[in-house]
Amino acid sequence: MMTENIMPVFIAIAGGFLVEAFFQLVKYKDSLNNKNPIIYTSSAVNYLSVRQFVSYGRRKWLSYFLFRTLPVAVIVLLVVSIEQRYFRVGEPCVYALISTITSLIFRDSLGVFKKKKFISERLIYVANVLFVICTGSFIGVISNIVDLSIIAPSSINSLFDNLWSSMVVAMLVLLYFRITNMGNSHDVAENENNIAFTNYVVRSFYDIYNNYHESIDLYCKDESCNKLLLYCILVYEDMNRPRVIRKIENAIVTFFKCELTVGIAQVKSKKPLTDIESIKIAAGILRDTRDCDMYDTTEVKRAIGAYNSGETYSQTVVEIMNIVRQYFSVEDIEK
Repeated sequence: MMTENIMPVFIAIAGGFLVEAFFQLVKYKDSLNNKNPIIYTSSAVNYLSVRQFVSYGRRKWLSYFLFRTLPVAVIVLLVVSIEQRYFRVGEPCVYALISTITSLIFRDSLGVFKKKKFISERLIYVANVLFVICTGSFIGVISNIVDLSIIAPSSINSLFDNLWSSMVVAMLVLLYFRITNMGNSHDVAENENNIAFTNYVVRSFYDIYNNYHESIDLYCKDESCNKLLLYCILVYEDMNRPRVIRKIENAIVTFFKCELTVGIAQVKSKKPLTDIESIKIAAGILRDTRDCDMYDTTEVKRAIGAYNSGETYSQTVVEIMNIVRQYFSVEDIEK
């Protein structure tokens, strides 16, 4: 009796682990070829982490969410068919949810709460969680209405053998590649995040320059503000507060008359600001920084401190500045 109660739960949990094993294998396969930043104008064709997806120039939203949900749909469909055929469960939807939630434990659910995440990344993680749960729930509801047992393997013994061997082989292959991959550094995940962060900065700088460079030129001239410094701060704020969040902040300020940081420059205001209005205020905060030595980290951080005194903030802006120097002409920016 206890075995009959435990086995359906075990099958559901094993299904969730299979989903995670699939993503790990795909991720690691692509990481072997991911050594350089993604070209801003190229097309995404391989595995993308949330940070890589957010940093990417041309996002294929439908393809991305299909990639995240289809493996879950296939595995959950298999799980509920097994539960119906071999265990005659009354509510297969419950086991569909168990399998779905298990698949999220090591992936998107952790990303929502990690500290070193930009808000735009957190939103994608939340969207992933919601889409995956909706996918699993949909299949679960269908399984409560329709008999899906025909999809299940014909033999319970071969099922357990295949399920167990599939998990073992997947984990062994992953372990083998990680141990024997002598060509790459041991910090593959960290390297991928650095590449994604670089793409993030490059994309954001392109967008800001194309949309606001005339206003930035004008306000920096009026306030004797260092353009490179202002651009890098705007890049940081744009990454941390995507456009949709800025609209929400402006709406809150409008209706509740409270002081929030608003606009692309994230300056404090009790009224809604356009991005250009916030840039004008930001240039005023950074007044008389034009002659600041941008290669002196201490001097740069002191200038950033007038805008935001946080150590992490200034360090991140310095990192952004180094990337901007690498991919763009500082002389052209400062013209």
